[in-house]
Amino acid sequence: MEKVIENYEKAKERVNAAKEELWKAEEEIEKLDDGYIYVVCLLRYGSASWYTYTNPLSVQFLANDYYDGEDGLFHLYTNNPNAKPPEEQGSLRDFKIMTSEELKDMAKEEVSMGRAVANWVSKGM
Repeated sequence: MEKVIENYEKAKERVNAAKEELWKAEEEIEKLDDGYIYVVCLLRYGSASWYTYTNPLSVQFLANDYYDGEDGLFHLYTNNPNAKPPEEQGSLRDFKIMTSEELKDMAKEEVSMGRAVANWVSKGM
């Protein structure tokens, strides 16, 4: 029995180390910038939250988290003319490719989206 517990503890340590390595890699990916903006409106439990990403992999992480739509749905707006919807689309409700100007105009209508776009604009276009 002690051997089984020892093996379990070692496996648990390896899993935790792998999770930490994965989180670090995801943090690095979140910093990547392909020159486009990806604005996401996440709808969950009666509220809407807006997020700005600078690469499609970060959007894919969100899609993976909300893949079935039970915990939230999202809308994706981007100025990347070659963008494709995330692979896990169960929670994706709207996908639009827009110009930077259209995104800015849309941001004027929605205050929290305006903040998301302003954050992107302040980084430089």
